[in-house]
Amino acid sequence: MNAQDTQKFIEIASGVAEVIKSIKNERNYEKAAQILIEKDISISELVRRTLRLSIIDLAKLSDIVINLRKK
Repeated sequence: MNAQDTQKFIEIASGVAEVIKSIKNERNYEKAAQILIEKDISISELVRRTLRLSIIDLAKLSDIVINLRKK
């Protein structure tokens, strides 16, 4: 793993942590969706990196991401 890969890994990990915080602590799915879009993190990447979100959370988040990307 080179420095560029390490940096990308750290960015994704911090983005995932921000998304979880937005959903679990703030119940703010719009903010979480915006973080995913800005940091270019897919829902599948999010699922691979955490077990802290329920299927309902992921479904709500996915719907918002889709709607934001349509705009």
